[in-house]
Amino acid sequence: MKKQLTAVIAAMLMAGTVSLHAQTSKADPATTTSKAKKAKTKAETPELRAIRELQEKMAAQQAEIDELKQQNAAKDAAPARSRRLQPPSRRLPQRSRRRRVQPPRRSRRQIRSIA
Repeated sequence: MKKQLTAVIAAMLMAGTVSLHAQTSKADPATTTSKAKKAKTKAETPELRAIRELQEKMAAQQAEIDELKQQNAAKDAAPARSRRLQPPSRRLPQRSRRRRVQPPRRSRRQIRSIA
């Protein structure tokens, strides 16, 4: 088994060195070099230009929306901070809502007897 393993390893090494020597030969320079083709830039069509402009507008609007949200959050946070900083003696008491008392409902018989 050990001899077979060493024989397989030796064969793989030999195959590797033979293939390396085969690749070191110089090839014909005319066949290996080719001129780099210039990529033609396509002219932007009116549809693509309109799409790009709309995307730019949408991005600008989203940035404006984000800025307004931040300003609104800052305005909402300012009164909360001032309430916390205000001393308790200056706070105005909360008005309690009074419930309106309704008269008891009368049945038709009671209404007839009154009239």
